[in-house]
Amino acid sequence: MTKLRDIQRVMKAQFVWAKDPLRPMQTDEFYEGSTETGRIVFIGLCDFYKFEVLDVCDLLEISYETYLNRVKQFKAVYKAGQRGESLSSQDKRMYVKTRLCVNAISTDTRRTLNFVIE
Repeated sequence: MTKLRDIQRVMKAQFVWAKDPLRPMQTDEFYEGSTETGRIVFIGLCDFYKFEVLDVCDLLEISYETYLNRVKQFKAVYKAGQRGESLSSQDKRMYVKTRLCVNAISTDTRRTLNFVIE
């Protein structure tokens, strides 16, 4: 079973993290295009794996409303990537990094997962 710390561990290898993060899971803006990229992917993965919303909100120090906005943003980017639509460089990076994380989680858990966002 995948746990929050498993997702964090897998993500650590896939992103360039801020040197002095003001918030948990904050990425380096220069390399990742935004300080929120890692947080958005983390929230999207947590939503997919059905983690408790309040646990994720507490870990990232965000409100429930912010969580819902980030999930909506993640799903829009991921669905567009699945359909092969043209994405901005930042959105493309987010989609590719999500796929890398999902593959790493599948390898760790030794089960293939059909990661489809509806």
